[in-house]
Amino acid sequence: MTDYSDLNDNVIGRYFVDVFWKMERLETINIDKIVNYCLENKIKYIIPTRDEDVIFFSKHYHKLMENGIFSFVSSYDSVAFCFDKLNFYEKSKFPEV
Repeated sequence: MTDYSDLNDNVIGRYFVDVFWKMERLETINIDKIVNYCLENKIKYIIPTRDEDVIFFSKHYHKLMENGIFSFVSSYDSVAFCFDKLNFYEKSKFPEV
């Protein structure tokens, strides 16, 4: 079974899944609400697709794992480092030859 969530009721992806959940904005939703939804619906995996989703789920990675829910994200520190393009550039540039 495939579940999908989005803020938009009219998102095209809702027509290609078994279950669609219209979610609240990540800025306002409580992680416990997501965990409870996943547990109630036997959801074991989350694949974030937007940058904001990756950041959100990396922040809550351990809470999800404690409840048997695996989110396909890197650690929050790695995600934050990579999304800060200037910091990434400055710390990743090669020394001049």
